[in-house]
Amino acid sequence: MIYPSSAQFITSAANIAGAPEFAMSEVAFLGRSNVGKSSLINALTGRKNLAKSSSTPGKTQLINFFEIKFKQKLAADSDGSQNETSLDLASKEALSSAANCAQDHAEAAASERNLKQDCVLNLKSASADFRSDRETDLAAGFAPNSAQSSELNFTGRSALSLADNPAFSDLASLGENISLIFVDLPGFGYAKVSKKLHYIWQKNLDEFIKERLNIKLFVHLIDARQFDLTIDKNLQNYLASFLRGDQKVVRLYTKADKLNQSERTKLLRHDPQAVLVSTLKGSGLTKAREIIVRGALGL
Repeated sequence: MIYPSSAQFITSAANIAGAPEFAMSEVAFLGRSNVGKSSLINALTGRKNLAKSSSTPGKTQLINFFEIKFKQKLAADSDGSQNETSLDLASKEALSSAANCAQDHAEAAASERNLKQDCVLNLKSASADFRSDRETDLAAGFAPNSAQSSELNFTGRSALSLADNPAFSDLASLGENISLIFVDLPGFGYAKVSKKLHYIWQKNLDEFIKERLNIKLFVHLIDARQFDLTIDKNLQNYLASFLRGDQKVVRLYTKADKLNQSERTKLLRHDPQAVLVSTLKGSGLTKAREIIVRGALGL
């Protein structure tokens, strides 16, 4: 079992030129506005206020960096005794994380505004009209030229899933301590900004996402209640258009607690590899941590 042992905010940057270099693999979280990126980062790390929220969509446009350290409970020693990463310690960490997340996301449930990093990426044309009342119009800017892109579909090998690697036993070779950099990217979708500022944001983010060599895993967050939006399909195509051989994409569906059984079944038919998470209920977080660690380290 993998669980967080420490997490800290490092710095923010407006663009790739201002971003520090780390000797660690980076995990980039991205998704449309109000999908719950900050809530998920807080839940995964067990720190309820690590990633700050903005109550105004599109207000926060900085790229935020966090150093996250994980521990894993290794197999019992040959004499049957547990090694120093004990089950008791793991249980305490898990309970502490659950308590923090429950408190944090009870507050988040009371205010849908408690979500982070809301700005716009529109990579097709800086001259396109910004229409804040229609998110899908804005999303169309993510669609790359069809002649130059290879679509990242729900069955393609570019997406990381448990089906590809059903066992996590090889993580044991890394030892107990695992360190990663989480990169919280501004949300895309709804934002009240001028065309000039909009262009600057999209240019900076496009450069960072495409040129940042340390990014080994993109975590695409999708609202489980709205899993088939054009804005998310276009983001998938955008990532697939430049994905390197040492990079992977994983899709996590947030706010799974909002689904009834019929809606859950419909989502799983749409994406059989779907990983559903709920920061409010704490469900799916253990699986998500292992998938993220595995993907970031190329396992």
